[in-house]
Amino acid sequence: MLKPTQGVPASQLYKKLKKVGRGAYGSVYKGIHTQTHQIVAIKVLNLDTEEDDVDDIQREIGLLSQLAHARSQNITPYYGSFLNDTKLWIIMDYAAGGSVRTIMKAGPIEERFIAVITREVLLALSYLHKNHIIHRDIKAANILLTAEGNVQLCDFGVAAANSLRRCTFVGTPYWMAPEVIREGASYDYKADIWSLGITVYEMATGNPPLANVEPMRAISMIPKSTPPRLPDTFSPAMREFVDACLSEHPNERLNADELLKSKFIKSVIKVPRSALRELITQYEKWKQTNEASKRCSIISNDISDSDAEDPDDFNRSDDDGWEFDTIKSQHQKTLKQTKPILDTKPTYTRHPESLPLVRMFMTAEQKDTLPSPKLPSEIVTKPESITVDIKPKEQETEIAQPPVARLMPSRNLMNSPVPKLTPMTRSPDH
Repeated sequence: MLKPTQGVPASQLYKKLKKVGRGAYGSVYKGIHTQTHQIVAIKVLNLDTEEDDVDDIQREIGLLSQLAHARSQNITPYYGSFLNDTKLWIIMDYAAGGSVRTIMKAGPIEERFIAVITREVLLALSYLHKNHIIHRDIKAANILLTAEGNVQLCDFGVAAANSLRRCTFVGTPYWMAPEVIREGASYDYKADIWSLGITVYEMATGNPPLANVEPMRAISMIPKSTPPRLPDTFSPAMREFVDACLSEHPNERLNADELLKSKFIKSVIKVPRSALRELITQYEKWKQTNEASKRCSIISNDISDSDAEDPDDFNRSDDDGWEFDTIKSQHQKTLKQTKPILDTKPTYTRHPESLPLVRMFMTAEQKDTLPSPKLPSEIVTKPESITVDIKPKEQETEIAQPPVARLMPSRNLMNSPVPKLTPMTRSPDH
């Protein structure tokens, strides 16, 4: 794990290299630790927002901090977080292979590779569910591959403790379980199993069911429709697996450990994770061909310098516009679709440190450097002109400041305690 260097500001320890993706709350960059030259992923969250997203940010950091000590090979390692101006930088392991959704651009994924990816995701879900955590946003875009072919589950921005049955409307529309959408219904970890079934469907066919329908319409259709089924062109073992995940009633769905014993997963029991490097190689070849075609198109069309696409844009992001934002609503009757921060412009006209969310994540040392508030010059400050409104002590309300995100993982970053995690022993490549 990376450690802070004595006397070096955290903001100087990391450097952004290029953008590799985006989400509802910000962007993800490939970065480098300037002291060790280790490549990392930097998730940059914009705190200059009027939206009440701080709970999600704190929840994600809190869970990542706990999971950092879990040593689960199938969950993205977390190194720490710190405040940089109006941005919160979350430092994580860099998965050079990219997301499964990105790799799907190169063409259909073979069943054996889908089975290996699914096996590794099930190991992650088994660990999370045993520790009473629901991910709540399983999809191909949240499954990463390392250069070695290891599978990592990422994006815990909407994950939640499963100590009680949940009622919060959360997830990405096409992958949502029916019980998550139904008004008044509660749900548990079986919602992740449904989303996994939809993800297998997505990897097999290229898109989740109802992908040609508007997101809000899909939300209204999912609880009323029969569970989707894979076409007969796929193997019986794979179709049986998806059916087991997509049982309409949650109690009828198998759990992660039971699904690991299915025929579909057993068919690749001897296939090592490293076999997935073939997928990464296929994608890299496709990407090189695709980029060459784009550059040739720019030259052949004789695009002027002012209108031409910046060549660096080819390396900035793996985002292809196919982006379904996670929806979060505390009440089922109020659906909220979060706009990507990339589409918004800074709204502050004051100093960054005056922004509430920025102050919330400042360290004590950073707060000590803030200037004392000054009275406007036009205000007369003679004693007789000043009126002091003293409230009775019993009416005073002290607002508790939330914990500060620091460079190294902290155990106290959430409003509610994170359940204690059971260590997971790393298994050898199989």
